[in-house]
Amino acid sequence: MPCFTPEWIKRLGVNTAAFPVSDKGVDTTCIHLPEKIPGAEVAFDFASMRLNISLPQASLLNSARGYIPPKSGMKGYLPHSLITVLPVAAEQTAIAIFESAERLNYGPWRCVITEPGTIRKGRLSFATLEQHWHLGTARHHSAKKRTVMGTAIPGTMFSTASAFASAAVLF
Repeated sequence: MPCFTPEWIKRLGVNTAAFPVSDKGVDTTCIHLPEKIPGAEVAFDFASMRLNISLPQASLLNSARGYIPPKSGMKGYLPHSLITVLPVAAEQTAIAIFESAERLNYGPWRCVITEPGTIRKGRLSFATLEQHWHLGTARHHSAKKRTVMGTAIPGTMFSTASAFASAAVLF
């Protein structure tokens, strides 16, 4: 039977006020979940080397779906992005799309408002497209800093071939 500490039980999202997992004067280095929480099941699957933990919904804290504690969340974000489309044929035009994003963070919730702009043949003209809104939760990134780069050539999907390149650094 696996042992859990009170810290691990809190990380699992158990409402410790409704289900006290540690009594005063009792050793809390090894807490057995099925003994403390009615309906909880813990089983180790040796074939897949996986620990299966099943907790009743009533024993869990109410939180937003996908909630990430602030200390585990991402510290930085990319406020601006630049996407370039390079021409393959001589008659095509090179296009660069600049996107500025305003972000409002409130706990785990993040509201993003983007305003796209377009650069064609060296002239800057901001697009009159509507603003894009996105409301969601922050995603957890295990690394504090990471670089994301990628290229794609969707020539098989369209009649004309175009190249796409992107790079982002998240702090």
